[in-house]
Parts: sequence; structure tokens; C-alpha cells
Amino acid sequence: MLVFMLRFGLESKLTIKTFLVMKYKLMTSMLIASYTANYNMTFTNHLLTGATLAKVLPLPIAIPLAFASHFILDAVPHFGFKNIGSLEVRNNHKKLLASVILLDIILGISISIWLLASGHYRWLLVGLVAYSPDLLWIYRFIVEEKFGRLAPTEGNRFTKFHANIQKYERPWGGFIEVIYAASILLILI
Repeated sequence: MLVFMLRFGLESKLTIKTFLVMKYKLMTSMLIASYTANYNMTFTNHLLTGATLAKVLPLPIAIPLAFASHFILDAVPHFGFKNIGSLEVRNNHKKLLASVILLDIILGISISIWLLASGHYRWLLVGLVAYSPDLLWIYRFIVEEKFGRLAPTEGNRFTKFHANIQKYERPWGGFIEVIYAASILLILI
């Protein structure tokens, strides 16, 4: 859409603002879908981990390590609830999950903007690679679960593996995530 606007000279502030709002809404709904489908380590922590790897390692090494780091972080205790896949558990904790998701989206977008404004495009790219496996939950949430109205299916081998490594999702895992984020942010800065 932006290419169309630039090509045909439709560069009015209203059109660009509309485009940015649409892009923001799409990104927000994708993050919410990935969380509600199967709660994972936060977007913020995956993003920070990938960005830090990009800071300290050459790009050809940082990218695959960032992807692998995703699964390591998901195996570490983090915020969530046992059996988050069940509709009953999701409904019982809807407000708390929504608050955590909103905070994570705000932090993740703020860090992304900071990385872009600082000219650290590679750090942001590798941070997004670190988060990327969680994007697969979006398909499950939208297509298989009909936006959370149906219980999740068993899934393929990859989604089974991804779900099974998250054995330590507990409400107290949020404290671990906050300490981890603060520590990794100190390294990144």
C-alpha cells in the first residue's frame, strides 16, 4: 500500500497515518493471537535476546543462534499458566493475560522503535528472528481454533515440540522474565 501511495503521489498525512494505523493493528492482533494460542516467553525478551546476540556476534552466527535461543528461552520458567491451551484456563485468566500482553506489546514496540531510531537495524532484524517461531501460533489460533473459540488441536511435530518445551509456565515466572529483561537490557545498552 505504501508503495502504491509513493508511486502515485498519494503522500497525504491522512493516507500515511491510515497505513500506519492499519499496520499497527495487524501487528498487535498477530502478537495477541500468538500469546492466546499458547502463552510463550514474552516478545520483549525474545527481541532483546536476538538484539543482544546481534550486538556481540557477527550476523551469520547471530541469526541461527537467535532462532535457537527462542526454544531455550521457552524452556526456562516464564509467565503463563499450566494448560493455557484449554478454553477454561484462558477464560479464567483473561484480564491478567490481556494486561501482560498489552504491556509486552508496548515494551516490544518501544524497544523496536528505539533500535530503529538508534540505527541498529541488524539488531532489530535478529531480534525478530529470535521471536519468529511464535508466529506459527497465529495460524493455529486463527485457522484451527477460529480465533480462540475452539480448543487447540494436537498439531504437527513442530508445534508439539514447541508446546512441550514450555513445561514451566507459571504466574511466578513473570518475575524471572522481568529480571532477565532488565539484565539483558543492561548488556544491550
